[in-house]
Amino acid sequence: MRHGIRPRMRPKYFEARSARRRSSGAAQEAALQESEERFRILADTAPVMVWISGLDAGCTFFNKPWLDFTGRTLEQELGNGWTEGIHPEDHARCVDAYRIGMLAVDHGQANFYTPRHSELALAFASQATVAIENARLYEQAQTFAVVMERQRLARELHDSVSQALSGVALGARTARTLLDRDPGQVAKPLDYVLSLAEAGLNEMRALIFNLRPESLETEGLSAALVKQAASLRTRHHIEVRTELCDEPDLVFEIKEALYRIAQEATHNTVKHARATELDLRLECTGTYVALTIQDNGVGFDPTGSFPGHLGLKSMRERATRLGGTLSFESAPGQGTRILARIPVARRASAEPRDAGSGGSPP
Repeated sequence: MRHGIRPRMRPKYFEARSARRRSSGAAQEAALQESEERFRILADTAPVMVWISGLDAGCTFFNKPWLDFTGRTLEQELGNGWTEGIHPEDHARCVDAYRIGMLAVDHGQANFYTPRHSELALAFASQATVAIENARLYEQAQTFAVVMERQRLARELHDSVSQALSGVALGARTARTLLDRDPGQVAKPLDYVLSLAEAGLNEMRALIFNLRPESLETEGLSAALVKQAASLRTRHHIEVRTELCDEPDLVFEIKEALYRIAQEATHNTVKHARATELDLRLECTGTYVALTIQDNGVGFDPTGSFPGHLGLKSMRERATRLGGTLSFESAPGQGTRILARIPVARRASAEPRDAGSGGSPP
């Protein structure tokens, strides 16, 4: 008797479940297409230009106002094609701004987001873009400040220490030659070498102090300004008169800003003003602290381009960053007067209270 193999029959319930899955998948696909169509209608009728990009940063959609504004087809704009319509001078800036970032929102429920959600997301993305761009510009400004400080230090080293070392080498060679020919004349070039070595050492100490004025932290702003005035007298033979208040009770940020303003102002005096006298005053009240630097140099026309204008911009930015102001008065042949005024922020109110002082926890 031959035994046949009975074919396995698929249960009825399995076929019904498969049919329901196919029906559910088709319904979801139809709902998705309907949602996309509603979005396209909404985007095309919106009074703004709308675009969508994928994870690869390539653009996948442009609405009708965009295409009408550019006069290009959707196919021409897709991917990175939209960059072809940018003027060559603006190309790098626009592409860089486009690559700031992307905001993506998702929800498991179909058709969950409304036009109000879109408005909120757009507002948030706009604010985030501004914040990111401001942070980027601030970083660029810091980098520029570092570069400018390095260039200034390189000039200082070349004008002072490098020349002193060259003189030391020249004096030493002269002494070595006289040692064989006329030993009695060796003392004179050696004295010259010693004087240049001491001058170079003083210059190097002054440069180090300008880079990191330790007395500003340990002794305070007034002491640091006194040392800065002494450095000007020694290095540049300028008569400096100081009128400084007692050490003010300020947060370190204000002290450093005022010191850097004085440093930049005196640097401009030495480099551009050709002054022989300089007055340095520090006034302290209960509401503000004021720093005045005045010289008898050649002056300049404030309405035109003048040497040191970048330094003046840097000084003003330091003051305004702390809620203060910086003003200057000058005219050709009448010297220059710079006044920086910053509101007082006392140490006690700016620093966090000690845990054991009985204050309430944050």
